[in-house]
Amino acid sequence: MDALQSWDAIADEYLRVNPIEESKLGQHSITFGADLRSAKYGYLLLKAGRPCYSIRWLREAERLMSLPVYYTRNGRVVHEKEKFARLQKPEPDHISRLAQVQTTLAQRMATVC
Repeated sequence: MDALQSWDAIADEYLRVNPIEESKLGQHSITFGADLRSAKYGYLLLKAGRPCYSIRWLREAERLMSLPVYYTRNGRVVHEKEKFARLQKPEPDHISRLAQVQTTLAQRMATVC
C-alpha cells in the first residue's frame, strides 16, 4: 500500500490487476466487464493528470456501454442479433453511467486534447 501514494501509481496498479489491454482498444467485449473497467481506468487517469490518455479509455467505455446486448438461448451475451436472442433493456444505472462517461468526454474534449 505504501507504493500507492499518487493517482498515477493507483492508475498503474489498477491496470496491472484488471484484465483490460491497450492493444484491444476497440475490440474489448463487455462479457467480462471491460466497459466498467475501461471507465474506471479512464477516470483514474484523469485524476493522475493524464487527460489525453484517459480519453482513449473513456471512449472505449462509451463504445462498450453503447452496444446493444442480446441474451441467447444458451446464456451467451452477444452484441449482434442472433436467431432467438432477446434484446436486454438497459438498466437505469447503466444509462446513468453511460451519460456520465459521455459528459466527461464532452468536457475533456472541449478543454484539453
